[in-house]
Amino acid sequence: MRSDTVQQASTGLWMDSTLAVNDWLRATLGLRADQIGGRVDSDLAANSGSADAFMLSPKAGFVG
Repeated sequence: MRSDTVQQASTGLWMDSTLAVNDWLRATLGLRADQIGGRVDSDLAANSGSADAFMLSPKAGFVG
Protein backbone atom coordinates (compact mmCIF):
# COMPACT_ATOMS: atom_id res chain seq x y z
CA MET A 1 0.00 0.00 0.00
CA ARG A 2 1.28 3.46 -0.92
CA SER A 3 1.18 6.45 1.37
CA ASP A 4 1.52 9.77 -0.48
CA THR A 5 1.06 13.26 0.95
CA VAL A 6 0.11 16.28 -1.18
CA GLN A 7 0.27 19.87 0.07
CA GLN A 8 -0.64 22.98 -1.89
CA ALA A 9 -1.11 26.66 -1.14
CA SER A 10 -1.99 29.77 -3.12
CA THR A 11 -2.12 33.50 -2.42
CA GLY A 12 -3.45 36.39 -4.47
CA LEU A 13 -3.24 40.15 -3.91
CA TRP A 14 -4.90 42.97 -5.86
CA MET A 15 -4.47 46.73 -5.74
CA ASP A 16 -5.73 49.51 -7.95
CA SER A 17 -5.87 53.27 -8.18
CA THR A 18 -8.23 55.56 -10.07
CA LEU A 19 -7.31 59.03 -11.32
CA ALA A 20 -9.83 61.57 -12.56
CA VAL A 21 -8.07 63.02 -15.61
CA ASN A 22 -10.82 65.61 -16.12
CA ASP A 23 -14.62 65.91 -15.67
CA TRP A 24 -15.40 63.15 -18.17
CA LEU A 25 -12.34 60.83 -18.17
CA ARG A 26 -11.04 58.46 -15.48
CA ALA A 27 -7.98 56.24 -15.68
CA THR A 28 -7.64 53.10 -13.55
CA LEU A 29 -4.38 51.21 -13.04
CA GLY A 30 -4.17 47.92 -11.18
CA LEU A 31 -1.82 45.09 -10.36
CA ARG A 32 -2.58 41.52 -9.31
CA ALA A 33 0.04 39.19 -7.84
CA ASP A 34 -0.57 35.42 -7.65
CA GLN A 35 1.61 32.75 -6.05
CA ILE A 36 0.96 29.01 -5.97
CA GLY A 37 3.07 26.18 -4.63
CA GLY A 38 2.82 22.46 -4.05
CA ARG A 39 4.73 19.52 -2.66
CA VAL A 40 4.32 15.75 -2.98
CA ASP A 41 5.94 13.31 -0.56
CA SER A 42 5.75 9.71 -1.77
CA ASP A 43 7.13 6.31 -0.89
CA LEU A 44 8.85 6.43 -4.29
CA ALA A 45 11.43 9.18 -4.79
CA ALA A 46 10.47 9.44 -8.48
CA ASN A 47 6.94 10.51 -7.45
CA SER A 48 8.09 13.15 -4.94
CA GLY A 49 8.91 16.79 -5.53
CA SER A 50 7.83 20.37 -5.24
CA ALA A 51 7.07 23.31 -7.50
CA ASP A 52 5.96 26.91 -7.23
CA ALA A 53 5.07 29.76 -9.56
CA PHE A 54 4.57 33.52 -9.30
CA MET A 55 2.77 35.81 -11.76
CA LEU A 56 2.18 39.56 -11.94
CA SER A 57 -0.77 40.82 -14.01
CA PRO A 58 -0.93 44.56 -14.68
CA LYS A 59 -4.27 46.09 -15.70
CA ALA A 60 -5.26 49.48 -17.13
CA GLY A 61 -8.52 51.02 -18.20
CA PHE A 62 -10.14 54.29 -19.21
CA VAL A 63 -13.77 55.30 -18.68
CA GLY A 64 -15.21 58.33 -20.38
